Amino acid sequence: MSQLNEGFTFNAIASPEVRRAFYGTPAKESLKAGSKLYKWTEYPLSGSHGITPWWTLVNPLTLADGTVIPGLQNLHEWGARLGVHERDYARVRSAVTKQWNNMRRPLFLELIQSVCAWIGKASGQLEDENEPNVFLIGGNYQVWLPNLTMRYVKQVSALPYLQPR
Repeated sequence: MSQLNEGFTFNAIASPEVRRAFYGTPAKESLKAGSKLYKWTEYPLSGSHGITPWWTLVNPLTLADGTVIPGLQNLHEWGARLGVHERDYARVRSAVTKQWNNMRRPLFLELIQSVCAWIGKASGQLEDENEPNVFLIGGNYQVWLPNLTMRYVKQVSALPYLQPR
């Protein structure tokens, strides 16, 4: 059985807006069943437009080319070094504008089937469309997983991942 998105290339499936969300072309990777993803959001897992394709890895991952993608614990540590909450660190490094998402709560999911996704660094964005002089730098690795449905995922509790370490 083929994996979700296996037959697609990034340039064929990604809109211009999606392409602009990355520095360069992201790597296409197979994420195994049991992989966990998360994001800070104001939205439910599945809304009127289905499941959002934008995620971050819970656990570090080494890509086929040897690139090591950091996980949630790394982001906690980096935010702590700067004296900021992981959510605020995620907003700046994932370049999530205030108009897109208020990032009120964490949302976690687990893949119940293997899927193909694209992983790459987030490009910068304006923090707020009304403040053209404030720019979110991006640079965090993000996962773009289009065509996702409840057939491929289950929502899991955030508590084990947000406990102090």
